[in-house]
Amino acid sequence: AVDLSSDLALAIAKMTPRMRIVVYLLFYERLSDRDAAERMGIGLEGLRALRDAAMTKCRLAILGVS
Repeated sequence: AVDLSSDLALAIAKMTPRMRIVVYLLFYERLSDRDAAERMGIGLEGLRALRDAAMTKCRLAILGVS
């Protein structure tokens, strides 16, 4: 059986601190990309790059790829 929560927890643990902040702002605080970027003091493209990298780590964890 797949333990999705532990796979995702492991993926989050492997993220950089900035990736974890992006995940928190977007998915827990439910901020828009623009608001999250502003809160972090980075540009929209930088935020989206961090978001995409974080989501790739999550997808790979779900698929069981290190």
